[in-house]
Amino acid sequence: MWSRKVFVVAGLILMLGVGPALAQERLAGQWWRMPDVAAKMRISKQEQEKLDELYLANRRNLIDQRALIEKERLALEEAMTAEHLDEAKVREQFKRIEKVRADLAEERFQYYLNLRKILGPERYRQFMQSRKNYRQDDRRSSRSKWWEYFRR
Repeated sequence: MWSRKVFVVAGLILMLGVGPALAQERLAGQWWRMPDVAAKMRISKQEQEKLDELYLANRRNLIDQRALIEKERLALEEAMTAEHLDEAKVREQFKRIEKVRADLAEERFQYYLNLRKILGPERYRQFMQSRKNYRQDDRRSSRSKWWEYFRR
């Protein structure tokens, strides 16, 4: 009975047009899978496969590192709120958080470096310009989506 209700609700959602919106959001991180963007950027099938691999590897690493940051923050919070403050322990925990943040920044940098290798100089500039335009407009409107800049 319960699974039937879930099926009916899911069907209604898709009928109301939420499905395409959810698919669009899912693809936001995979802009090369949007046909008009891929065409404008001249992304080949082979490049799409490389971008898929890069995306998945990067997502896995980011998920792990964000989880690690949360764990380290919790440990710092526990150390800071302990009955007896152990300053050395707190400082060491802070250093661990900063190390994880640096690792996260390095992971993001590596993603853009690999993206540049796949796209080449001109398409990478085009990609970065679309991101820059989005960030400028996003300050004015919360509805803009960066991949829309490829469609202009």
